Order: sequence, then C-alpha cells, then structure tokens
Amino acid sequence: MLRARLARLHLERGQPSTRELARRTGSISHATVHAVLRCAKLPRWGPLELVVEALGADPAEFLRLWITAREHEMNASAPARRTAAPGPRRPEEPPPAGPAPPYRILGAGRRDAGHARRDGEGVRRARAAGRAPANGVPPGLRLRVQAHFMLRALGRDLARARELAAALAGHGVHAGALAAIESLTTLYAAAEDLIGGLIIDRTHATTLHRSPTDLPGQAAARAGELVATLRQAAASVQSAQRELSHALGLAYSLADYPDHYVAAGLGESRPLVQSIDRARAEVREITRAMDRAHVLAAELARDLAAAPLDVSGADLSRLEPPDPAILAEIVWDEKTTWPPALAPRIRAASAEIAPGTYRVTVTPPPAAAP
Repeated sequence: MLRARLARLHLERGQPSTRELARRTGSISHATVHAVLRCAKLPRWGPLELVVEALGADPAEFLRLWITAREHEMNASAPARRTAAPGPRRPEEPPPAGPAPPYRILGAGRRDAGHARRDGEGVRRARAAGRAPANGVPPGLRLRVQAHFMLRALGRDLARARELAAALAGHGVHAGALAAIESLTTLYAAAEDLIGGLIIDRTHATTLHRSPTDLPGQAAARAGELVATLRQAAASVQSAQRELSHALGLAYSLADYPDHYVAAGLGESRPLVQSIDRARAEVREITRAMDRAHVLAAELARDLAAAPLDVSGADLSRLEPPDPAILAEIVWDEKTTWPPALAPRIRAASAEIAPGTYRVTVTPPPAAAP
C-alpha cells in the first residue's frame, strides 16, 4: 500500500529525478531518495517524510501508511513475541500484563524518531536560520497546516472515544455470555482503532512541540501540555484494552456452563461485571483527556493563525492548503508564487498594504465546483 501510494504520488508530480528531489530536501542524498521511492524495504520515517514533502504532499497520510507497514514488519520479524487475539481464560486469571498489542508501535516510533531527527538535521538547521524549506513552504505556514491536520484528526478520535464510552455505558451481561462475547469483541476492536488514531495525534503534537521555529505566545506551553494529555489518554486506552481482554476471557468461561444464563444469575458473572466497570472508568478518563486535548489543539491552531506571517517571495506553487482559513492575515507580494487554482482566490481575498505587497484580509473562497 505504501509503495503503491508513493509511486502514484511520484507519477502525479511528473516523476522528478532523484537528484532534483534530493536538492529539494536539502539534507539527504539522491541514493537515499532512490531507496525511498523504490521502497524495496520499509524506509525510515525521516527520509520518507522529507521525500513526501519534496513531492508537495501531506506527510500525515503517509505516516498512517508507514505505521501500518511498520507494525506488519514487526509482527512478521518477531513471531514469538506476537500477541494472540483475546481468547478463553478462566475467571481466576488476572488481566494480561504489559501493554496492549497496538501500543507496541510506540516503542518503534521512538526509535525511528531518533533516525528522523538525525536524517532531518540539515532541514531543521535551515528552518532555524529562517530559511524556507526546499519545497518553498515557510516554517510558520507549515506549522499552521500541521495544526489544522492535528485538530481535524483529534476531532475524529474524540468522536471515537465518545462512541466507545456510550457503548460501554449501556453494556451488561443480562443477555448472557454469548451476547457479551460478541459485544466485547466489538468494543475491543473499537479501542484498538482509537489507539491507532492516538499514535498519529501524538506524532502531530510532538512535531509541533519540538519545532525549531519559535511558537508564538502560549503555543509552546499548549503544545507541551497537549503531548502530555495525549500520553495520558493513550495510557488509559491501554488499561481499557487490558480490562476488555480480561472480560472477554471471563465471558468465554461463563459460556462453558451448561446454562450460562443461570450462571450469570447465580453471581458467577461478578468478576466479569467488575472488569467491565473498570474498563468503563478508563474510557471515561479517555474521554476527559481527549476533550482537553481537543480544546488545547484548537487554542494552539488559533495561536498559530494569529501570529504574523510573511511569505513574500516564497514559492508556494505546490501548496495544497487543507482549509483556506489558514491563509488569513498572511502577507505576500508579487514575487510570491501561488498554485494556479489558488492564485485568483488569494488575490480576490487580499488588500494592498504597500506597493506590490498584500495581506489576505478575508478567508479565500472555496474552489468552484468543476
């Protein structure tokens, strides 16, 4: 999937040479670019991110594909450590120790983040010196785009957390063990999806927090609190997954009784109910943390949008803003290069503040429907 998407992106951008892409990144060789594009083996995230940016695409999409490929690679290379799906356990067994399976990728992410920091050092030095990266997007505008993607992803994951909380709130064992097994399996899968989203949310937040570009006002403090809040949410998801896995084992054990409805009525289901109650409490913590994270992300996006930003002379021809609102109040001049489809909308939404210099005073209108 990652290889096919990367090949399609390269084709869509006119198949620029590896030397041209290496020049745009400013920090990796054309041989590294070739290895990334060929994708014979999974590249490290650092070089892949730089190549994707050089091709003018959003790294967030490729991060999701990379995480999926990385997890598959880890599972394939370490079958002995692969965690089996939740199965039957006797009621007296404790919940499984250690992190739930989907969370293992975070350890790999930290290792690969170290490679990314080393591989991107040249680009970071250029950004710290105030120069725009090779693809022309100034650091301040890049931060606005990242904050927008993060806020949108957090909104989706907050909705997931609320749906999980609502499902658990109405969950019971009165319908019998077999019905409990079916519903608990669904809830476990939902928690697994949520932890996958949180991995990406934390990556966005950490990127903003560690940006070499000075964050305006309280943005740096908010970004740090956001990372900590998402870490707390991820820990709660781990705990909820362990409890749901334990509850599944208890439900399977109840199903062994000749009449599991009678067994539930006689109190044999008490450990199962207690495990579900603990999972319910963890999901409430997840929802509270995600609510706070969404508020922080919205405030961070507002801080970045309010900061002065001058893109005079920048080549933004590959810019694909996810929302025209992030371009509000940007200063530009006649030397600024906009994408052909965006240029007339930017000009219509701008006012001249000096000869040849303009400010985007209103949100550019959306593109006309084809």
